[in-house]
Amino acid sequence: RAQHAGRDEIERIALRSAEFNAVNNALNEGSELSDLVLTDTALAQDLEPVQPGDGGVPSPRAVFEELLRGHHVSLDGETKVDARVFVHPAPAGVVMAQVDFALWHPALARSPLMESFAGFGSTWREAIGGALHKFERAAVHPIVAGLLRPGEAPDQVERVRYEHPGGAFELVLGAQINMFADRPVPSAGPVLDRLL
Repeated sequence: RAQHAGRDEIERIALRSAEFNAVNNALNEGSELSDLVLTDTALAQDLEPVQPGDGGVPSPRAVFEELLRGHHVSLDGETKVDARVFVHPAPAGVVMAQVDFALWHPALARSPLMESFAGFGSTWREAIGGALHKFERAAVHPIVAGLLRPGEAPDQVERVRYEHPGGAFELVLGAQINMFADRPVPSAGPVLDRLL
């Protein structure tokens, strides 16, 4: 099976890779495929110069750990976290960073639980800080209240009980679905009902 992939599988993986983008850009600029040789990834241009405010960039993993400790979550051998920063292309003078947060816990049907947020700004501190702020506002409380310390932060989440053929369960919602709304948003219930 691993030797054969359908178009949809190839598009999900290959069309998003940095190598594919480099080859595609070279072909679009007139290069011939037979002339191209893939090598180790290297920067073609210098990074943006360090600006005031770039120092003291927060560590997403350390912030994730502190947010959980603030809710009395023990990061022992059973509960582990990680966070990784991915840089995205952005116009000159703008920095864009994506932070992927991962959580391993024995109660998860499949580990890790992943949450991903992006931030932008004129400095790395602003970009990473923006992603951290979104994560704290939208995902931390549902993770804590729904998985790690049920019942914690009741004023920060909404609980909805669902009856399902596989068994009843409780959905714990935070601000992520309507975080960026500037007006009241319709209930997500009908959409969730159809997904279930």
